[in-house]
Amino acid sequence: MSETSGLSAEYNRIGNAVTEFAYIERAGLKMVSEKLNKIQADTTPNRFLFYGPDGIGKRTSLASALEQAVDNKNVIFFIPNGLDIRQVRKGKRKYTIGDTRSGGRVERNYYDKNIKKIPHHECRIDTHGQGMILLDNFIKDNSENGILETKTTKSYIFTDTIKSEAGITLAELIKSNGKQFSNDVFGIIVKEVLNLGKNRPPVFVAVNSVNNLYAEKTNINYAMIKDELIDEHDPLKDTKDLNLVQQVKKLLRGDWENGAVVTTVRQRDQIYGYEQTGQRGTTRDSRRRHGFHHEWQLAGGAAVGKPTTPTGCQIIMSDHPIDLLGEEGFREMDPHVPIMEGDFNASQVDTMIAYYQKIGYINFNNVLTEEQKGDTREKEQIQKEFRMLVDRNPEQLLKVAAFY
Repeated sequence: MSETSGLSAEYNRIGNAVTEFAYIERAGLKMVSEKLNKIQADTTPNRFLFYGPDGIGKRTSLASALEQAVDNKNVIFFIPNGLDIRQVRKGKRKYTIGDTRSGGRVERNYYDKNIKKIPHHECRIDTHGQGMILLDNFIKDNSENGILETKTTKSYIFTDTIKSEAGITLAELIKSNGKQFSNDVFGIIVKEVLNLGKNRPPVFVAVNSVNNLYAEKTNINYAMIKDELIDEHDPLKDTKDLNLVQQVKKLLRGDWENGAVVTTVRQRDQIYGYEQTGQRGTTRDSRRRHGFHHEWQLAGGAAVGKPTTPTGCQIIMSDHPIDLLGEEGFREMDPHVPIMEGDFNASQVDTMIAYYQKIGYINFNNVLTEEQKGDTREKEQIQKEFRMLVDRNPEQLLKVAAFY
């Protein structure tokens, strides 16, 4: 696997260190893989939802399905983290390491307000920073399947003086209008691609932390939007009002043909800084989420550093889909195939240990003295200790392996 967007920091760290991103194909992923190879052009898409507690490999399973879809030259709509769409980056905060873009402007949709004459507070909300990232991802993910050469079927009006003519390619549309009207252009792409039906490659929709699209509130304050009504009682805007959220939901609804939808729900991805999957997988590792405190040093001890506090966004403590999605979200995602692959079994743990030993990432001799290295019982004991610390959890296996 080579695409690492949206994966955990620990997984990316190991993958970058050994230049390989290994995973075990378990029953749930195998079922998804088989379905992706048998997509029927005249039926609505199968929808799959990976769920469960932290660390069992939900994001890895989605990423491996995404890799298969890329190899099959499917049309890719990939959202590394639904939280990136729901909450905007404020000020000069960067999206990822090395990315110089800030959060971008937030405003009411020009077309709704000035062309359709919808009242200001009822217009969709455009978040241009994330809109540009979705367009960049679409170009990158679909550079080899020919979909960017698809021509638009009609003209589209953006303002009183700016419109795109019918018959231009999606690549030309993005180049000419994507920067200024990123949210509208992404919506046009969704519409044009889905309307092609059988006359295109299958569409593969992948969304990590899809529960964010059905959360009640964003972190967008009324003061961030020009000419917005002052409302100190309810200062945060509703998630359903975001233009990008509405466009992505069209992909998730599954009322189109020739494709598949794979999603995950994650309890951790609810507010920035709580525990998130970054746009490029650059997460704050859970061992460092409390400032300088390491869970390996003082189990249960007081954390050092400033704790993360929610700012108006409700935190759901359950990891069950019906709790994270809410009734509305669960009904919109239904019918879907829920998949919880759980922890590794003993043989899968052995397989991963053997793999990391083979590539030289794990070396149990590093924790043995010279006298102990010649003792078979000591080698067996250190491997038993490793398995005990891992407790068959995929995430813990990655973390514990770093110390051996």
